[in-house]
Amino acid sequence: MDLAIEELQFLSVAGIVRESVRIPSQSHRIFGLITLTLITPLSLSILTHTLFTHPILRRLEASHSAADLAALIGTQFLYLTFLFLFSLLSTAAVVLSVASLYSSSKPPSSFSSLISSALPRAFPRLARTFLFVSLLMLLYNLLFLALFFLLALAYDESYRSSTSIVAAFVVMAMVYFALHVYISAWWHLGSVVSVLEPVCGWAAMRRSRELLRGKAGAAAAMVSVYLVGCGVISGVFGVVVSYHHEVIDKSALYEHLGGYLGEYVPLKSSVQMHSFDDSH
Repeated sequence: MDLAIEELQFLSVAGIVRESVRIPSQSHRIFGLITLTLITPLSLSILTHTLFTHPILRRLEASHSAADLAALIGTQFLYLTFLFLFSLLSTAAVVLSVASLYSSSKPPSSFSSLISSALPRAFPRLARTFLFVSLLMLLYNLLFLALFFLLALAYDESYRSSTSIVAAFVVMAMVYFALHVYISAWWHLGSVVSVLEPVCGWAAMRRSRELLRGKAGAAAAMVSVYLVGCGVISGVFGVVVSYHHEVIDKSALYEHLGGYLGEYVPLKSSVQMHSFDDSH
C-alpha cells in the first residue's frame, strides 16, 4: 500500500493535480458512491451548520433559558461527532481506493467490501492520529493566542511604539498562517500514512515529515489553494443561502396578509405607542 505514497512523492504539483483527475475516472462507480455517501453529507453539514446554530443562539441571547443552552450544546455535540466520523471515513475510503488502484491497477471489488473490511482496520489508526494532531493544533493555537494577547496589552499600554507593535502583529499573523499551512499538509499526509501503514500518532507524523522533506513548497501550495477554495465556497454559500438579519417592514407584512390578524392594528411608530398609552 505504501507504493502509492512513494510514487506520489516524486510528482510535481501539476502531476498530482493530473493524477487527482485521472484516478477517479478509472472507477466512476466507487468514487461516485464515496462522494454520494460520505463526502456530500460531510460538505453539507459544514456548510449548513450555522443555519441551525444561529437561531438557537438568538433564542439563547433573548431568553437565557436552560432549554436553549441544552439545545445548543446538543447540536454542537452532534455536529462535532458527525464531522469526526464522516471526515475520517471519507479520508480512509478515498486513500484506500487510490492505493488499490496504484498497487493492483483496479479499485476495491465493491463499495460494501471497502466499508466492511478495509475501513475497520484503518479507522482506529486514523482516529488516533487525528486526536494526536488535534491536541497539537490546540497547543499551537493557544500559544499564538497568548502571543497575540500579550501584543494587544503592549499596544494598549504604549502609544509611542504602536507602529512597531502593528508590524509585529502583521509578522506574527504571517508566521501563524505559514505554520498553519505546513501543519495542515503534515496532518493530511500523516492521515494517509495512518491508513496505508501500521503506524499512528507521532509515528505516523514522523513518517509524514520524512515524506514532506523536499516537497514542503508543493504541499504548501496545494494546501493554500485548498484553504482559499474552502473560504470562497463558504463565502458564496453564506451570501446565497444564509439569513442576513434583514429588517422586516411589519406594516407591509400586515397589508400583505390582508387583515388576517383580525382587529389587530400594527403600530408604525413610537408616537402611536405613546398616544395609545395616554388614551388608557
